[in-house]
Amino acid sequence: MVNASELIAAALERSDMTRADLARALGISRSEVTARLRGERNITVRKLAATLHVLGERLHMESAPPQMVRLHALRVRSEQHFAKKPRGEMHAKISQKKNFATYVGGKSR
Repeated sequence: MVNASELIAAALERSDMTRADLARALGISRSEVTARLRGERNITVRKLAATLHVLGERLHMESAPPQMVRLHALRVRSEQHFAKKPRGEMHAKISQKKNFATYVGGKSR
């Protein structure tokens, strides 16, 4: 999980703006920007989206049931594993992936 302060800090680093520029663009004080970057403020999704917009980025959120999250994590681990292993070991991992997908109620690919 990523928190809002990390998203803002990364976007600010990628932009050409300073903290003072960001504060002026949002109509808030520089100390408020600093507090948000330190994670000292709980900000709404609307404020987070507005901050990212000013920095030239957009907020994209997604919701998924826990089963899909676990299945995605398994796919990522499997892809990383396949990239490092010789071809002979792939068959056993594919079988494990299919069994896991059946267990969580998903479909294997």
